[in-house]
Amino acid sequence: MLEWEQEKFIIYLAGFVDGEGCLNLKSSKRQRSAARFTLSNTNHGVLLFIQFKLEQLDITVSLNEIRRNTPGNRQRCWCIEAAQNSVGKLCKLLFPYLIVKSQQAELLSRFVFLRELEGSTGNTFEDEESEIYLKLKTLNRVGVS
Repeated sequence: MLEWEQEKFIIYLAGFVDGEGCLNLKSSKRQRSAARFTLSNTNHGVLLFIQFKLEQLDITVSLNEIRRNTPGNRQRCWCIEAAQNSVGKLCKLLFPYLIVKSQQAELLSRFVFLRELEGSTGNTFEDEESEIYLKLKTLNRVGVS
């Protein structure tokens, strides 16, 4: 069970993720899909705070500047990305408090669970993983109606 201070942070983070976060599957032709959690913002300080608090919860994240190739006077932008082994835990922590991205968190948690099950049983769940990928792609394209 989380302490009150930790729970307040998770509630705060859920609101931030609803507005600025992305929960999806990263896919490529050469590799299988991978669960992905990112959070981008121009406020470097707030992302440093989030990184610090997540690491206190044993959730590994990286914080990097996003390089933009577009011309113009743009603010610097930063991105937190959860380590592959932390995405499932992060989704489970946030799920009760998410509003806009609750479906994405639920689907991503299921995907991570299937991958863990695959590792322990040797079974593959490619059909269900493909279905999750398509659902996430649709949700992230249109958002909540």
